[in-house]
Amino acid sequence: MDPALEVPMPQPLSMNMTDDHSSIGTYINPATSAVDDIHSLFNLSISHRSVLYIILHDIMSNGINNPSGIFIAAIGPALTPVAAAITKPESTVQKLIETVVDFTIGDVAAARMAPALVVIYAFWTFAGSSSLSVAGQAMSKSEGLDNDHPRKHRVNMEGLPLRLMSAHHSLLENFPLFAAGACLAQVLAPGDQHILNLLGLHVLLKVGVFYPSYVVGVAPTRTLSHVLSVSAIIKVFWMLAQS
Repeated sequence: MDPALEVPMPQPLSMNMTDDHSSIGTYINPATSAVDDIHSLFNLSISHRSVLYIILHDIMSNGINNPSGIFIAAIGPALTPVAAAITKPESTVQKLIETVVDFTIGDVAAARMAPALVVIYAFWTFAGSSSLSVAGQAMSKSEGLDNDHPRKHRVNMEGLPLRLMSAHHSLLENFPLFAAGACLAQVLAPGDQHILNLLGLHVLLKVGVFYPSYVVGVAPTRTLSHVLSVSAIIKVFWMLAQS
């Protein structure tokens, strides 16, 4: 390519940070930094770097400040095999599920395990966590819960009351996915122990790990339990589609 036609890379912009306009720092365009990182790996030509800069600049000008955040998207699919591996028949997870169901629901036949899991999940989502969410709203205002407009001040909530409400809403968001999987499993594969264990893993993680982690503010276990529980339901749909 004729060097005269090559487009030079945009240079970082100086940023004046004080009232007297003395320069105390340099602003580095995120797109420029990203292109430099890619260039260090692939030794791109100037023209290729210029095109890449234009593309990345357009993307990053759309509210993206940390492009590496995209790699978080790979966490979910990566845990699906883990969910499948720990829920095989006669696994420790199965024994734990059976213990929890026996303690909360009572003696349940294998063919009714999916409905039993729905009962546990539905009770905590729509009764237990719901009541605590309302209690959190009441605790967040010095004058108590405004029962005429109970949702009006939610944007001003913080701390424990906010986490109680947010944890409840997260359960509400995930319950339909679980319910769909449980219904399909009951109709298409009521005796498949592996599928029942995956459903049970979702309930155990959401009710027993995710919710309390969210409420007390333990982010690592909250995130891991959420991703693993959703991975379990995805595996349920996958297995039902192949059965």
